[in-house]
Amino acid sequence: MRVLCVHQCIEGAVCGPPPGFTFCEGEDVVRTDELPDDVALVLSGHIHRHQVLRSDLRGRPLAAPVVYAGSVERTFTVRAAMAEAPPDVVLQLRVPLALAGSEALGAARLRALVPQTANVTVSVRGLRPRDVAIARGR
Repeated sequence: MRVLCVHQCIEGAVCGPPPGFTFCEGEDVVRTDELPDDVALVLSGHIHRHQVLRSDLRGRPLAAPVVYAGSVERTFTVRAAMAEAPPDVVLQLRVPLALAGSEALGAARLRALVPQTANVTVSVRGLRPRDVAIARGR
């Protein structure tokens, strides 16, 4: 299997908070018709939002999906914030709907990161706040 690995903005990639900015053209943007058609997968960095591009800006399927794995610095930021917070912190994590069911945001995982006296709430952005209180002993 041939895989192309790049660190580049590919036409159609989106960055920033939803709805975000879509890269369409520019000196440093690779057009999808410039991608080789003999690869099974394109792995790219540079854009920090996880996404998989399967079609071009006109909706035509790509020869191979373009995968942005996403950035892990947000995970480390959350851990650092929890570690530096006072033991009786009331912390709200606002996440996009795509992450709402993530195992990393499950009750057991979050309880392991905070003291017993802490209260962590996960709310989903873009919806009427659907909070799930996660506190030790509840």
